[in-house]
Amino acid sequence: MLKKILALTLSALMLLGAFSGCGAATPEETEPTIPPKVDDGVIDILMVGNSFCYYFVEELVGIADAAGVKMRVCNLYYSGCKMSQHYTWYLEEKAPYEYFDTTVENGRVKTEGVTLEWSLNQGDWDYISIQSPNINSSVPEEIFAENKLYLDTFYGLFREKFPHAKMMWHQTWAYAVGIAGNGTVTTPEKQVANYERNRGLAALVCEKYELGNVPTGEAWKIIRDGGYDMLCARIGKGVNHEGDYYHDGDIGGGQYLNAAVWFETITGQSVIGNTYRPVYKYGTTEIPLRSEISYELLQEAAHQAVLNNVVK
Repeated sequence: MLKKILALTLSALMLLGAFSGCGAATPEETEPTIPPKVDDGVIDILMVGNSFCYYFVEELVGIADAAGVKMRVCNLYYSGCKMSQHYTWYLEEKAPYEYFDTTVENGRVKTEGVTLEWSLNQGDWDYISIQSPNINSSVPEEIFAENKLYLDTFYGLFREKFPHAKMMWHQTWAYAVGIAGNGTVTTPEKQVANYERNRGLAALVCEKYELGNVPTGEAWKIIRDGGYDMLCARIGKGVNHEGDYYHDGDIGGGQYLNAAVWFETITGQSVIGNTYRPVYKYGTTEIPLRSEISYELLQEAAHQAVLNNVVK
């Protein structure tokens, strides 16, 4: 009986609305109202990817703190994970990921064995990024076509859950010249092709999905064009991480450089003059940056990369 009374009342109200004036909005014509995000003064960032978004999280928070910016950075990580693997695990609700959160004061908190969906529910994100895929093709259009289904799925999901968030693309950097940890030989020609591939892909993807680009690849190219190629150097791992020419190093400055690019891209503030200096230790001994690299050099490269970003 109650449902019948409510139905009759609703019908009467709809008839009254129909005769009360021309041009009244119908439910189909009314845009849904999205409640504004509560501003707590903290920039919340979620990075979905692989090892390329793994290392520089503390440096990013440190740079932000020195600039008076409150920032929480979290990443959902699985080593070597490609876009297709993220997609499969999302559909199957698999939980292979490690999740890092910088909320606490004493470094990152790690949670193991989580799903993508779980990580999304850990915050009301201001920025969400996906790591640029590692594909062998040198043609951006081919890479885009191969990953379109995954990009449609993920950016559609992110926007549905967080309509206020800014969607980002984390541009991969140009790999160093040498023999990588997996035995792959990289040459100067391959390094240039790698950079051009990722730069072209960033422009294509960001235009089609209306994303912001984090131009870490631009910054790495600036440093290497200047004759510096120690960005992979890591504590206790030889000159270039025991032959691994792919990842960003701590004492090589690669981690700081990536963080500086992220900071400028997200905040719009110049990183030049920022006073934060990470402390890297081997046991109890503090290890400085390699002498070839300085924080001032890294800051300038990051600043120029953001100014010359392929996606404005």
